[in-house]
This record gives sequence, C-alpha cells and structure tokens, in this order.
Amino acid sequence: MDDLGLLKPICLFDKLFNHKLRLNDSVANQFAGFTVSKDVISTAAGSAMVTVGATRVLCGIKVKVMPTLKLESPFICSVEQTNLSQRLLRTNKPVSKDIQSLSVQLDWILRTCAIPDAKDQLQIYFAATDADPSLKKMVCGMYLLHIDLLILHDDGCLLDACLAAVLAALSCAEWSRLEGKAGASVGQVATQTMNTSKMNFQEVATSQSPVRLHATLFHIILDSEGAIVDFAMVGGLSSCLWAHLEEAGICHNRAVLPELLDRAAKQCDVVSVKDFGAFVTIEGSTRQGLVHRSQISNHRIDDASEVLEVGEEVFCKIISDEDGKIGLSMKFVNQTSGDDKDPNNVLAAQQAKRRSGPGREQVPIRLEAELNTLCTRCKGKGRWTFF
Repeated sequence: MDDLGLLKPICLFDKLFNHKLRLNDSVANQFAGFTVSKDVISTAAGSAMVTVGATRVLCGIKVKVMPTLKLESPFICSVEQTNLSQRLLRTNKPVSKDIQSLSVQLDWILRTCAIPDAKDQLQIYFAATDADPSLKKMVCGMYLLHIDLLILHDDGCLLDACLAAVLAALSCAEWSRLEGKAGASVGQVATQTMNTSKMNFQEVATSQSPVRLHATLFHIILDSEGAIVDFAMVGGLSSCLWAHLEEAGICHNRAVLPELLDRAAKQCDVVSVKDFGAFVTIEGSTRQGLVHRSQISNHRIDDASEVLEVGEEVFCKIISDEDGKIGLSMKFVNQTSGDDKDPNNVLAAQQAKRRSGPGREQVPIRLEAELNTLCTRCKGKGRWTFF
C-alpha cells in the first residue's frame, strides 16, 4: 500500500488539468503580468527592469571599445542571482549550470535571431580626411556591449524575463560615437564626436489589433513612438524573431562539430570570463564551449579572470561534448605553438580517473591461485590444501 503515495501528485495534476487551473489557482491559459521600466540605472548606457508575473530581472549595459574585429559576438552576457531569489539558500554556492546555460542562450539569441546585424552596427570607422576621404569606409575597431543581468526574484520564466530586459535595455542604450585616427589604434587614440550611437531594431509590421496566433516564443510589440504596448510570452507575432535563423547555418554547425572533435587542438577566442571559467568560440564554428578553471593550468586557479581576458586568443582541446555542451582544456595544449601535449588522451583519462576518487572501482577477487594449488602430501586441490 506504500505505492498509494505516488498517486498524490498524479491526482493533483489530473485535477488541475480537468479544471484548467495552475497551482496558484490561476487559469491555465492566462498570461502573466508584464511590466517594463527603462533607464533605471543612471550610470549605465542602457538599463531596464522587467517583471513577468512574480519574476523580476534588472539589466544594465556598458560599452567597451575593442581594437579587434575577430570577436565572434559583440555581446558579453553575464547573469547573476541574488541570495533571496534562489529557492535553496546555501553558503558559498557556486554558479549553477542553469545560470551558465542562460548566459550562453541569451548571447546566441541576440546575435543570431534578435539582432543578426549587431556586429555590423557596432563597428568603428576611421575619420575621413581631405587627403583620403575613403578612410570613412575602413573599420578600425568595434564596440563591445557588456550586458549584466541580476535576477531579483525567480518565480519561473527566467529566459522570458531576461530576454525582455535585454531588449528593453538595448532599445534605450546610447553611447558616444568614436572615430579612429589613421595610423593609431582606436583603443589608444580616438576622436569623440558630438553624435551618439544606438542599436537599430528591424521594424515588424503589426496590425492595429494584434492577435495571438499560435504557440511560439515571445516578442515585444512597440508602437510608432517606441513604447511597449504588448509582450507575448506564448503565441503571436514572434515568428518574425526567428526569420534570420538559417537552417543552412544549423546544418553547417552539425557537420563541423564532428570534424572539430577529431582534431587535436584548435585556436579559440575568449568571449566571456567568469570566476568559474571562460567561454570561448572555436575557430571554424559558431559553437561556444566552456574552459573550466581547473582546465586552464596545472596550477590551482581560483578566479579565471586573473589569467584570461575577453578577446584573448588561446589554444584549446575539446575533451567532452555532453548534451550539446562542449568542454575544453588549455593545459593539455602548448599555448605558444599550439602543439598537443596529450595526443592519445592518456593524461585526460588519468585525470578523469583521479576525479572519480579512490575506492570507486571495485577490484575483483581472483581465486585462481588458491583453487589451482596442489598439495604435495595429500595431492588435494583448493583451499583444503592449507589445513
């Protein structure tokens, strides 16, 4: 009769499905409340606070100038959680894999779906001169947008709230426009103009009375003055967000990944640095992977930001690919020449064995020597020979 306890959650869900209710007695097809407040942080280039139901997220954007064009993504997304927003409160709790995955998904959505031409919009050009007016068409650097999100309260729909906060903050973000000087690095010498730069979003044709059509993702609907008039978490008008996502690009990534796994070492670019490790983009693919701080060096590293920085080129080796998450290592590759120190993955296997801990592997007991023993006196075999 102990199995009757398993029927309690099933009966509860069956009751909710029949009455079309949720756990908080709200209607199953009722959308959560949605509010947006822009320019809530005076020191940020753009900021917004979004509330979806009881979930509340704060987003701030800062702009950094990079003299390189080799960055795979012009965004650096960082998501943090306050102790009050976590369902389980523990001291010295590391960053969860869900929060790490949320940062990667936000970066992927921004550069592939929401603003596919962001890299072109954030380029810095040389200042034109009378002697050479064609300099205005030459690129000398790029704006790098640091997007920091703070989860104030978590009641579900985190991706919905975070993406809405990022888009709202980007829509109001402004920064001084720079122009590079010929013969000098834009990171050292740059001319600040009187104009400002901002992100341009592609206009979406909507009717006067938007109707939710089908269950898709979410989308913010703006009026002609840029004010938010609607936010669809489930259904309606969001299919245009994915219009720029080409199936050919997905097939290319699927075909490139097995090829990357077969190679010994690969050159990578650091796109984001956290205390637990660094996210890098692999050359020849748009995929990103994580280099954990334990895989950076043979010496102990407590904070990855002390040894790595955004935009740095490193040599990495793919050591794992589980559930679409790529794990890489730097300590098995010579960072000067890019040569593989462990071509047969012997060191990686030994390290994985040490992580499993002593005593994890059960050594089988072998009795062949005892059973095959022959007594010289009684000619008996086996254990009886010892008595």
